[in-house]
Amino acid sequence: MGHLALHPQRRAYFGITAIESFEPWLALLESRIDKSVLMELAGHIPSEWYDSDLSGLLGIVEQLEKRRKEVRKLVESLHASLPRAFPNWAKAPSLVVGVGGVRIHSPATYAVVGA
Repeated sequence: MGHLALHPQRRAYFGITAIESFEPWLALLESRIDKSVLMELAGHIPSEWYDSDLSGLLGIVEQLEKRRKEVRKLVESLHASLPRAFPNWAKAPSLVVGVGGVRIHSPATYAVVGA
């Protein structure tokens, strides 16, 4: 699956309590960014930045397209292999239950929906 890297300042992860802590960004990455968006963005990169190597740039776009589909799995894999990196990630699996307008994400967090 490749290398997984952490930010050197571990406190960057203190607010992470579950995979839902990465929302809405994961959902947006998975549903709204696709190869056409990446190609459009790549078209705005000055050719001097990639030494006019169009095939190299297209290769990077292909890699980004593959990688964006794996981000959720990579975050979960990182947590599984190095749980100390996310000290406040709930020990119990994340649970989403809609009961009376309350959505419970983990034992420590909840959100009132429709309020």
